[in-house]
Amino acid sequence: MTLPTIRTDAHKPGSRSTRDLVIGDAATVAIETLRRGGMAVVPLDVAYGVLAGSREALERIYSAKGRPRTKPCGLLASWPQFDALSTGRPEAKRAVRRVIDHGHPLGVITSVDWAHPIVRALPRSCSDLLVKDDTIAMFLRMGGMAEALLEAADRERIVLYGSSANRSNAGNAFSLDEVPREILESADIICDGGRCALANDDRLPSAMIDVRDGRMTRHGIRSDAIRGLLSDPGRLRTAS
Repeated sequence: MTLPTIRTDAHKPGSRSTRDLVIGDAATVAIETLRRGGMAVVPLDVAYGVLAGSREALERIYSAKGRPRTKPCGLLASWPQFDALSTGRPEAKRAVRRVIDHGHPLGVITSVDWAHPIVRALPRSCSDLLVKDDTIAMFLRMGGMAEALLEAADRERIVLYGSSANRSNAGNAFSLDEVPREILESADIICDGGRCALANDDRLPSAMIDVRDGRMTRHGIRSDAIRGLLSDPGRLRTAS
């Protein structure tokens, strides 16, 4: 099988304008694939990810990853989307903003405004694989490719959802050759961005916090720095 692959050079040095153009073109093609209900493998700063454009594609992700259906997937999101959707306390949302303004990637678990148009744009058929205990996981500040994808998705009025491109509990894939064959062969489009900017020997994912109570629910990339930003009085509480 010949896999359709776009090389983005997303994390390599060089002319910013040229690099951004290539990333933007790749994002546009990936979003078109998702708009048609497909599945796309994409390079993010923290790891390679896999996105779905339909219930069928989301089912493919679960099958290829060996992911338990009790573990929901999440949304790739921008700050404005999180700010609009989350019903978290204002101080909790300000703390999240502080973390991403310092350039740290972050996963957040949050209750949301179910009447918001962004939530209503999610396929109803996917709700059981995206929602848990009336919360949704959202992933913020995931790098240049993520920003390009979000811009292209906004133009098409679609919401991005998916998971990391690795077998469940196997650790992140930081280059395309580390993405399992089952995932690559299930995808409709593959974007190769080289090695991820935040690749690490421990294969840590992004850190995650629950904005409802301030717990850090998953240790991950830059957890100590994130705790430092969240631990001052008046900011979001972190678990010890």
